[in-house]
Amino acid sequence: MINEKKLYIAIITPFLKNLKVDYKSYFKIIDKLILDCVDGIIVSGTTGESSTLSDNEKIELFTKTVVYVNNKIEVWLGVGTNDTSKTIKLIGAIENLDFTGLMIVTPYYNIPSSKGLYMHFYTIAQNTKKNIMIYNIPKRCGVHLLSSTIIQLANSCDNIIALKQADNDDNETLEIMANTNLLIYSGDDYNLFEHLNLGMDGIVSVVGHLYSNLLRQIIFKQFYNIDCNSENKLLKDISVISFLSCNPCDIKYMLSYYGYCDPYVRLPLVMLDDNQKKIIESFLDKLDG
Repeated sequence: MINEKKLYIAIITPFLKNLKVDYKSYFKIIDKLILDCVDGIIVSGTTGESSTLSDNEKIELFTKTVVYVNNKIEVWLGVGTNDTSKTIKLIGAIENLDFTGLMIVTPYYNIPSSKGLYMHFYTIAQNTKKNIMIYNIPKRCGVHLLSSTIIQLANSCDNIIALKQADNDDNETLEIMANTNLLIYSGDDYNLFEHLNLGMDGIVSVVGHLYSNLLRQIIFKQFYNIDCNSENKLLKDISVISFLSCNPCDIKYMLSYYGYCDPYVRLPLVMLDDNQKKIIESFLDKLDG
């Protein structure tokens, strides 16, 4: 029996004080993740502050990432927007790059119907040869991508191969598992163990920037039915701290604490206040002690 569960990291986009992309720090973090033996990174997702990156910045970020990683790990590029034609145009600008696949988030703000959601993903899938990971996160997008819609998409689009599931409706996830061959990844560090028990294929993680070894231990022990209660409790504690304010403000500060980058974020996000910093520093000191 082989454990093929995947550990992906939704990588941050570090910024300099002038809020330009800090590629020196970005590559340092990529180097760390490669050494940590993660399976891949998701670039320009929620954690990568995709909403405040311009299309030109995304194209540059994608291009530099693909060249730098050089197929050492998987690279998934977050190109999803709430404008179908804009998403297709962005894909067209990067399709010649050598990367694993595209992550496409459920359209946000416009709240399309189930038919509109289906047509959004279907139309994008028909306009690219790249593999696609659907990102379902109702809390952030204001719209629920129903299991029936996901099943319809998976069975009508050969290049839709994966789902990042940040919806904790287990019954819907089980329905998707029973009716598709999609690879389903947890989008929730806190519930990793529970999602693995449900049958998910791994995780797209935030805390894995710093604690990939812990995640690997849980994935390994759950797969081989070895007790991992202590590791699971620790992961839950870390997850609470990592989402103390608003992602990715906390994980950026934690990375800055260890010298990987500066904690700058772009508005409307703001950096942590002094009290939040003290809470995180106290937790990390205790964890390291």
